[in-house]
Amino acid sequence: MHRIEHSVWLDASPEAAYDYLSTLRNWARWYPGAIRMEGQIDVPSAAGDTAIEHVRTLGITGKLRWTTVESFRPSRFVIETTSAEMPLMRGSRLRITYTFEQPEGPAGRTRMVRMLDYDFTGLARFLAKVYLHTHFKRQGALALAKLTELVHHEFRDERLRHAR
Repeated sequence: MHRIEHSVWLDASPEAAYDYLSTLRNWARWYPGAIRMEGQIDVPSAAGDTAIEHVRTLGITGKLRWTTVESFRPSRFVIETTSAEMPLMRGSRLRITYTFEQPEGPAGRTRMVRMLDYDFTGLARFLAKVYLHTHFKRQGALALAKLTELVHHEFRDERLRHAR
């Protein structure tokens, strides 16, 4: 498996950040490749819950079927693909781990770490070496920048409903 890791500071408590990230309908709001989500997406996902992400990356559309494998509110959320229905990605495995840490000092900010572990097969394995790794790293950075901005505005405007 290969890994890409990013971290950001979110203007929300660990509980609010966890609830926002694990409510999968929100993914299409901040992740550049997510078109829409379906399945159990309207409340924070629990272990065993499944969802389908309709994606577009590199001009290719498809579906990723996700299962939540760990949900330890407010510190850790892990989700992995059970299938990838898109050209080049069949047989690929993706696993995303989010961890949430509240620093010492004033409350209200959370350090979130996102780790994408992936393993591709066939032609995608070759493309990962020459292009896909860089593409996914860039997409992750863009996604977390957008997520940081969304959380900042929604928390400030008190629209982030799961703040505890």
